Amino acid sequence: MINFFYLTTAILFTTIGFAQLNTSDVIQQGETNNSIVDQNGQYQYSSVLQIGNSNISYIEQDGFNNNLDVVQQGDSNNSIVYQVGENHYSNVLQIGISNISYVNQSGFGNISSVFQSGNSNDSFVSQTGNGSIPNNSAVSQLGLSNVSDVFQDGEGNDSEVIQLGDYNESFVSQTGAHHSSEVLQNGTINGSEVWQLGWENISSVAQFGFENSSYVYQNGNSHISTVLQTGTSNVSIVIQNN
Repeated sequence: MINFFYLTTAILFTTIGFAQLNTSDVIQQGETNNSIVDQNGQYQYSSVLQIGNSNISYIEQDGFNNNLDVVQQGDSNNSIVYQVGENHYSNVLQIGISNISYVNQSGFGNISSVFQSGNSNDSFVSQTGNGSIPNNSAVSQLGLSNVSDVFQDGEGNDSEVIQLGDYNESFVSQTGAHHSSEVLQNGTINGSEVWQLGWENISSVAQFGFENSSYVYQNGNSHISTVLQTGTSNVSIVIQNN
């Protein structure tokens, strides 16, 4: 005969022994804010602070030792963060109205920071880490309707995007290892596109003014590109291969 008491006790202690040890903190102040947190694995940590109305935060963590913080202050901001793998860190700060941030981290040890202040800014970050050195992405958007897309696949890649003004667009794609990209847009309707493939390529783009356009393509190893645009409707194309 099966002793159900001992069987139930054994299951209970087994469950306790394999507890997930995940932590989630959610604070909401205002009206109709929504927060969803889904944690699977061990030693996941997430913190959400929503102050205002109709803000939305969605978090999914699957793996080991992933950490993230989301702060939303204002109305109708939207933050989505996916962390799959190990040792990722993400920080999202949204101040204003109708800002959108999407962060997707997979693999090992990616770091992402998103700061949005203003209205209707849009940031997309995708990081795939496959080495011991983390990819690092920092996006700062201050103004109206700025758009930033960052893609990192590899290890030790660094990307920084700063957008000051309105309707600026930035695209950064890094594939390989130890690339560095810096984009500064200060003005209106400036556009920047950076592609880095290979190893240890360096790109710096600074745009001041109105409707400037920059395209940088680096394929190979150890290329260096610097672009500075001031004024109106300037166009720059840089292609580097080896």
